[in-house]
Amino acid sequence: MISPEAAFERQRDQIVPEITELFDDWPELVEIYASVDLLHNTHSSLVPQIIEEGLNGDSSSITEEDLVLARNLLRTRGKPGVSGMFDIYVNGTRNDRERGVFFYTPGMFGDRYNIGYGVPERAWILAQEMRYVALNEGFSTNDRNQAQAITDRFHEAYLTPDASITVLKADPFAPEIINNRLSDAVGRLREAGKDCTIFALPSVIQGGFEGLYIPGTVSPEHLTVETTIPLDQDEWRKRLSAPTTSRYFE
Repeated sequence: MISPEAAFERQRDQIVPEITELFDDWPELVEIYASVDLLHNTHSSLVPQIIEEGLNGDSSSITEEDLVLARNLLRTRGKPGVSGMFDIYVNGTRNDRERGVFFYTPGMFGDRYNIGYGVPERAWILAQEMRYVALNEGFSTNDRNQAQAITDRFHEAYLTPDASITVLKADPFAPEIINNRLSDAVGRLREAGKDCTIFALPSVIQGGFEGLYIPGTVSPEHLTVETTIPLDQDEWRKRLSAPTTSRYFE
């Protein structure tokens, strides 16, 4: 297994100079920084694509046709003021940042792994909403049939008998990660001083409540499979079977 120091040196030329200078001046930080693992749960069916193309926010079974249907329904039957929420949670876009991926650190959820996550969130929310439409007689028969087809495709893509959740581990020294994670903090860490930074660095790099956001794509060479965990098929099917409320639709 490669040491933190070797992992840092391997990526040195692609890390912003202010970060490499900080680590060179205070070499104890290299091991402290590397001690906080970065994990990401994904559906097992997406792993071959991630290994080939990298990890990004576009990985899901949602098609443009699905989004067109949902947007059209939103215009005619949407609740007031929900279009922004739809853009964020289904379309995957928001005004203040580009689409990206989130990592979590061990212990954030009471154990090493977040066992409640792993099915693509955008596809899951859309499937829930389309199931609500399919069961609601206030929508046209055509819209209900199309909505049910989207929900059925979600079942086919993610709730197969052999499905599981794959936990990916990211190299913390990957340029797209360390540069995003520390660039804005370097100045504050310098001002705080060496002793304070050594103490505080694990907290500084944890990320917010939603985890550590990394814009764009994390290259496949910086990802390894940590483990797999079971997917509770019955629970997911139960949650999708008969939603009584909708986030977006009247």
